[in-house]
Amino acid sequence: MEKRWETLDILKCICAFGVISIHRGFPGDAGMYLKIFFRFAVPVFFMITGFFYSDTIRKGKQKKQILKILRIGILANLFYFVWDLFVVYYYGTGNIQGKLQKLLTPEKIRDLLITNESPFRSHLWYLGAILYVLILAAWLVKKEKQYWMLILTPFLLAGDLIFGKYSLLLWNQEIDYIYVRNYLFVGIPYFAIGWALGIHKEKKLEKSRWWKGLLFLAGGAVFTWTSFYERRYLESVQANAPREHYISTTFLTMCVFCVFLCWAGFYKRRILTGFFAWLGRNCATMIYILHPAVITVMDLYLKDGTDPWSMAYSTYAPVLIFACTAIISMILFGVKNILIKILQ
Repeated sequence: MEKRWETLDILKCICAFGVISIHRGFPGDAGMYLKIFFRFAVPVFFMITGFFYSDTIRKGKQKKQILKILRIGILANLFYFVWDLFVVYYYGTGNIQGKLQKLLTPEKIRDLLITNESPFRSHLWYLGAILYVLILAAWLVKKEKQYWMLILTPFLLAGDLIFGKYSLLLWNQEIDYIYVRNYLFVGIPYFAIGWALGIHKEKKLEKSRWWKGLLFLAGGAVFTWTSFYERRYLESVQANAPREHYISTTFLTMCVFCVFLCWAGFYKRRILTGFFAWLGRNCATMIYILHPAVITVMDLYLKDGTDPWSMAYSTYAPVLIFACTAIISMILFGVKNILIKILQ
């Protein structure tokens, strides 16, 4: 399709920026509120993959998709393994032997296999989680029992809350967030929701109306506010667990996703929207993977400085990190395409 749901490509670009804003936010209360708001970013990535999964099935590309994610996951983890050793050696931030001992422990391997927690960078959990989800989805399709993912969705989302954000309130015990931020409590339910929304997507495109988008936009504003309220309430009762996924986060995520689905019905490509759609389609994954490395370098050279660039970084860090990572990702995308043409 010419449109190719470019609004979802734009949404991927926004989510990539959102993840950066979570990991290196704006200063003050504005940064804190944006971190809460952008918690929809990673769930949306799962939803987009699920949204197009019916096309993957129709084309018989389940295995190819799994192998692609596996390859990306291996390369990303290998990159950060080498990167961490380089930073320790070049910048003298620690001891290489000590770093290796911390990275390669039985506990780290266990967490990687069970909770998708990468031993090299925490944000790489997403690649392990989507890999597990795609393997499970392919197996369920083969058994013609894919509906089980949707049946389990409300229970898994509830489990995320019970053992995650509300664990201190309900159990008076803080549970490590990696046990809920994984393929089971995040990957499966959001992938399943996207999968359900992606069925008969062409008919949904024809029935898109601007006023529906406004309703979902209003819903997103409401659930953004209720997310802030949930945080304030949990803080007031001293039960604010680290897991930043609220009851309202699920509804906010669905509203944001549906806003961009509705926009697809009357979307017209312009220079700016076309660029961000291209960037989201081709570079969002690379931006997601590389941004912590860019944060490391920019922190080493710009954090706590007094020069104009350091002052700009202290105020607009997410914007500068996103811009630098996007440029690097575009260069790598171009190099990859050139190599492919040479090797063909």
